[in-house]
Amino acid sequence: MTDWIGISELRDRYYQFGPRLFWAALAGMSMYLGLYLALSMNATWPASCHPGEGRGAIFTQYWCSRTLLGGGWINNCLFLWLWSWPAYFLFVAFRFRRPKAGENPPDNFYP
Repeated sequence: MTDWIGISELRDRYYQFGPRLFWAALAGMSMYLGLYLALSMNATWPASCHPGEGRGAIFTQYWCSRTLLGGGWINNCLFLWLWSWPAYFLFVAFRFRRPKAGENPPDNFYP
């Protein structure tokens, strides 16, 4: 029986990675999200483009992110944080794409 909040999956990952790597990954993700919260609360958005609160706020931040450039180090760091996720997903998508028919996969494709 699976649980609805994912405790069994977390337990499986704990045993798969070991305690040290599991807690290091959890701490790293928490610090990464904490960095976003600190940067987004201290960033200065132009008056013409101020992201609000609610469900669509993150999409508004992406739409207005070009106005962050050149506004100080906090704004530049928030711009880098915002666009690190799409860059990561593109990297993973191109790195682990399935080879086309007749194409040989790279030597290190399968773990």
